[in-house]
Amino acid sequence: MKELTLETLIAVWEEMFGRGLFWAMAVIAALAWPEVSVDGADLSPQALEVARINIERHHLRDRVHLHISDGLSALPGPYDLIFVTLKSTQLEAAAADIVSRLSPDGAMVMIQNGLPWWYFEGIDSPFAGSPLPCLDPSGRLRSQIPLARVVGAVIYRPVTQIAPGKIFLPEIMPPRLWPSRIGLGE
Repeated sequence: MKELTLETLIAVWEEMFGRGLFWAMAVIAALAWPEVSVDGADLSPQALEVARINIERHHLRDRVHLHISDGLSALPGPYDLIFVTLKSTQLEAAAADIVSRLSPDGAMVMIQNGLPWWYFEGIDSPFAGSPLPCLDPSGRLRSQIPLARVVGAVIYRPVTQIAPGKIFLPEIMPPRLWPSRIGLGE
């Protein structure tokens, strides 16, 4: 088994980031945990085709399985770990579906750009427990997603979807200055 080093992680991330965040995470997960299989869903045939190319490139065809689906409905589940890479505006509609696909002890890695909707939960602050209505206007995320099952992750680069299977990745800093870590936390 090849050890997953930070250098390998960064190389895969840089290679695939512009082709879709979820697919970078799917390949990274498959490389990190060679004993597991990875399912992934996307509504865009173009995104799935790009994913197939990268899955083949990393020799993961037998372990990374692609499904065309709007959400997780076409996937078998339940899952021990779900990487959630939706934009904050898409999350409310998908929250119940995501939670329903978790195994009893499963967790979700919520990968976001900027503040998460739970930012003031569980911290020692005058704002502790305060909702962020701009990120969870209806309060559904707060009521449907158990925070004990969330691992937060922060992305340092903004990405905008401009068409199905196509994203715009602005050059906010040259790759040599990118952070050498991904911020994760509970």
